[in-house]
Amino acid sequence: MVFYGLVGRYMISASAAPTKVSVGDPITLTIKIGAEYLKPVQWPELEQISELSENFKMPSQKSSPTIENGLRSLLRR
Repeated sequence: MVFYGLVGRYMISASAAPTKVSVGDPITLTIKIGAEYLKPVQWPELEQISELSENFKMPSQKSSPTIENGLRSLLRR
C-alpha cells in the first residue's frame, strides 16, 4: 500500500471485520496509522492494487479519517 504524508517513525495496522462471510457479503477494512505528524496522511488508493481490485468490489465512498488516542483511523466498507 502507498500512503502519502508519512514522515519519520510511524506504525500501521490493519484489520477486517467480519472475518467469516459468504461470497458477496460486505467487509469493513480498518487501517490505523500512528505517527508524529498525522494531519497530512492520506488514504491509500486501494483500487490501484491489482490483487484487491480484481478480488473485491470497492465502493467509491470512503469514511472521513478520525484521530483517536494518537492513531488516525481510516475505514473502507
